Amino acid sequence: MMVRTMKVYSHEEPLMMAGLALGVYGNDTLLVLTIVGANLTTLGVVLFVINVWKNVKETPQSE
Repeated sequence: MMVRTMKVYSHEEPLMMAGLALGVYGNDTLLVLTIVGANLTTLGVVLFVINVWKNVKETPQSE
């Protein structure tokens, strides 16, 4: 499941970076790319954390 989550949400970074680059150079018409990319990045991180919490098992402690 973790590999699938990382694969699905690996396209948002270029969107956000392209929107940021255009915004820095004064073109605010595609600012929506930055907004969408940031939201998808946040969603990907949250899904990754949920997946880790679900799949990490506690190891028995030796005494």
